[in-house]
Amino acid sequence: MALAVLFCWSPLVSLLLLPLFVTLNMIPKVALGPLFIVWFSYGIFPNILIAFSICFFPILLTTARGLSEVEPGPAGPREIAARLALDACSARSSCPARCPTCSPA
Repeated sequence: MALAVLFCWSPLVSLLLLPLFVTLNMIPKVALGPLFIVWFSYGIFPNILIAFSICFFPILLTTARGLSEVEPGPAGPREIAARLALDACSARSSCPARCPTCSPA
């Protein structure tokens, strides 16, 4: 996740935005359901927001924590993030199919 890499690379962004994302992650997801339905009416959009809040925040926070806990050494956090990005790009470009849903995960 690019936002987690940004948290790792920039201490200022981490100090400003990471507490906000931690706070948003701490909100009970069961409490968000009725709020989203009241705010956005019935439909697919509240369902998408609930699924997004369930998936996005834990992934973002654990990725940021994992990248920040990498000890400096021969392969520091920037090198590891660059390797992960290159591995993802090479896996997508080596797929014979050109549609984005056909690329390996």
